[in-house]
Amino acid sequence: MASLLTLWPDENGPRLGGGIAEAFSHPLQTIREDFGTTRLDFNPSSKDALSSAYTVDDSVATTPTANPLSLVAESLREQVWSVQLQHVFSATVLDTARIGFSRGSYFFTGQTPVDLPGWITGLPIGAVVVGGGTASNGASVISLAGTNSASNLRAVRNLFTYDDQVAISRGVHQLEAGVWLERLQANDNLAQNQYGQASFDSLTSLLEGAVSTFSVVPSPTPLGWRSLEIAGFVQDAIKLRPNLDFRIGFRFESTDGWNEAHRRASNYVFANGVIQTNPVVANSVLTRNRAKFLPDPRVGLAWDPFGKGKTVLHAGFGVYRALLDNLDYRLDQTAPFNTTLTLKSVPLSSLEFVPGAPPPSGNRISPSGLE
Repeated sequence: MASLLTLWPDENGPRLGGGIAEAFSHPLQTIREDFGTTRLDFNPSSKDALSSAYTVDDSVATTPTANPLSLVAESLREQVWSVQLQHVFSATVLDTARIGFSRGSYFFTGQTPVDLPGWITGLPIGAVVVGGGTASNGASVISLAGTNSASNLRAVRNLFTYDDQVAISRGVHQLEAGVWLERLQANDNLAQNQYGQASFDSLTSLLEGAVSTFSVVPSPTPLGWRSLEIAGFVQDAIKLRPNLDFRIGFRFESTDGWNEAHRRASNYVFANGVIQTNPVVANSVLTRNRAKFLPDPRVGLAWDPFGKGKTVLHAGFGVYRALLDNLDYRLDQTAPFNTTLTLKSVPLSSLEFVPGAPPPSGNRISPSGLE
């Protein structure tokens, strides 16, 4: 285990006793960001207005941790493109249609300038925690070392959007109606502990090469999540009197669930309050989709009691819902595709894993995200 000590810098500060000393350094954090946007407008006729916009934001950051030999590298590229067409059917009817596409690409990894063979064949050395917890990058008596346990994470989220809204004015009525559709694609490789994390009870355990807990995902599997979301609304703003406005409307939300492109949606379920040993694998992680149709009624009132425009009383009621469409991070940690294996009380010398090979005897599966 002596090679692991090279994951910490040499001391240059006070000795604290017990084999621990302080090291002071001033490594640089480097950040690059490039941003650009463009917009085009065109009026093909007196009744039509066409516009398009594109925005891109590209950035890279390298950040040292408390241990200057453990770095975190992140890169992010976001793109948004949209086209809008407004058409005037008459002096009282206006239609606005939009299509859009957005893409967010994210990469996160850990780095260390120390060249050590990893616990997984062909991969860098993983994270080392001393005297702390077994959680990912848990608190440590001395600074964390090695590469971050969240290394080699990639996520790409694509959104394809269409919406159409029409506004109609008829006497005291201001009618509006619209529909919105969005196709979501989330392509991920977000399994934690791809390089492994070795936790030691104490500095003495580290020097003896006695690992208290080792967690690893030796064979991560990228997953592709899909969801179709739909919403629609209709509302009428009625001017009952010059000083009294009444608004009534209805909105609905709908989704086809949270599905995996190749039927690899895995989730742990409970039976009579007891979690089951093996996860259920299917097209969707939901045993029941409760969001096929979510009605959201709305009503509002605006009253100017004195008719002078200086004092207005508002009252309203509505039901509002938010669709859950960011479930992939936790689900990407679930067995059997991204199984987190845990070994207890093993010698450091035994930590040799080959991707795709059968796991060593005595391992346990550690479900992530369960409380």
